[in-house]
Amino acid sequence: MLVRLLRQLAGRLPQDELAELMREVGRGWAGELPALTGDRKAKAERASELLNELGGVTDVEENGRCWLIRGYSCPLALAVHENNHVCGAVQTLLERYTGERVVERCERGSERVLCRFEVGG
Repeated sequence: MLVRLLRQLAGRLPQDELAELMREVGRGWAGELPALTGDRKAKAERASELLNELGGVTDVEENGRCWLIRGYSCPLALAVHENNHVCGAVQTLLERYTGERVVERCERGSERVLCRFEVGG
């Protein structure tokens, strides 16, 4: 259903409007979650837990001056293959949820989508 919805939206909206709509989804979702406290590592770990609760398989590792949420299984892989703005929605969700700058660096080049989000990057 989600893939078909994305197809319809992509057929009706210019790409920049679709990207903004997806970011709005992420912002709205984050607004429904309790604000996080703690240091950047704790926030990255809680964001990773959120992704895991959604069906992902992620962990957190130190990556220079930031924390990297590394995904090994993406529950939205089919939707991401349909439209990469899905990753932008998740980036916005994580950014608003953690209160930190989040940079999306997902790997979408193969059949397998691997999530990568730098927290504090």
